[in-house]
Amino acid sequence: MSMEKKNGNNTIWDEVIAFLHGDSKEEIDLSKETENSSEFKFSKKVISVRDKAALAREISTPSKAWNHLMDKQSMQQVQSTQSMQRTESTPQAAQTLTKASTSAQPLYADKQEQTVTSAQTKRRVLPGLLRYAAVVTIALIIGSLFTLMMTKPDQQTTPLAYTTVEAPYGQMSKITLSDGTAVWLNSGTTLKYPNIFNQENRSVEINGEGFFDVTTDPEHPFIVETNQLKVKVLGTSFNVNAYKEDTDTEITLLEGKVELLNRAGTRIAGITPGEQAVLDNQGLTIKKVDTRFYDSWREGRMEFSGVQLKDIVKKLERWYNVEITLEGNAIEETLISGTIMRYKPIDQILKAMRIMGDIDYTIKSNPSGKDQIKLYKK
Repeated sequence: MSMEKKNGNNTIWDEVIAFLHGDSKEEIDLSKETENSSEFKFSKKVISVRDKAALAREISTPSKAWNHLMDKQSMQQVQSTQSMQRTESTPQAAQTLTKASTSAQPLYADKQEQTVTSAQTKRRVLPGLLRYAAVVTIALIIGSLFTLMMTKPDQQTTPLAYTTVEAPYGQMSKITLSDGTAVWLNSGTTLKYPNIFNQENRSVEINGEGFFDVTTDPEHPFIVETNQLKVKVLGTSFNVNAYKEDTDTEITLLEGKVELLNRAGTRIAGITPGEQAVLDNQGLTIKKVDTRFYDSWREGRMEFSGVQLKDIVKKLERWYNVEITLEGNAIEETLISGTIMRYKPIDQILKAMRIMGDIDYTIKSNPSGKDQIKLYKK
């Protein structure tokens, strides 16, 4: 399509662009062929996204956009009124026009002229207003899409809200996470978890001992972070024993499959049901165990089979919120087998130990703190 010359060296496209920019106040007489041309449509698109960032800030909400539009309409109406007043302020020109066009009805000439002028003004304002509204709407849409595309993924994600639950010494807790996973917390344990998991994985942090019955979701791995390592699963049941004050971390698997990762997220090992992974100062060890000794605590009992007394003492301190001192290395290595029920008082547990082995004890009450218990060889 050829570009018709207008006004000297200017083409019709120069006038179109000037009008869309807002630099021209004159109406443009466009033919259907010109208005439907690809050049005209492309020009409108180019101009509509001009300064989109500034325009988006200026009319960032629907109410602001509407107010902006109304201001534009009022401005155009004022300009049209002023133009009409200037025309009426030239009596000689008005008289000439009146005599030439309405010599038969001179009394109504002014009213007719004003009526025609008002109708013409409305026809000029309305198309201009609609074009301006279209430009504003397109700029808002394109500006919003541009902002969304330029925003980084981490900026689009709403920050997660976390909850921290603590099971105090002498108590246990059970909670259910947003995905349906059930978690039992042993005494002296804290668990930090998001109120709602994100789209990538399900991650929680634990300090202490917890039993996890994880809801299966192959597309979103469940990750338990401890002080020393991470446990990655898809859907399974396992026990985590990872108190920060202890030197070792134990992961015992009852069902499913577990991967062990270092703190950086690199896989270091995997375990199968009936296995236990122990990470201590010597490294990582995987062995077969009787899992009932590692999950019975959530049912209110502790079961032992040939466990050293020094390891049992740690659990008793947390369960009963007491301080226990062992006198001598010999008593530390005393092996204990049996079952301890949680609802039994601590003194009954100690009496049972006295009967079962060569052990005796003393208890010192402390009303303002933890009771002091001392174990020693008879």
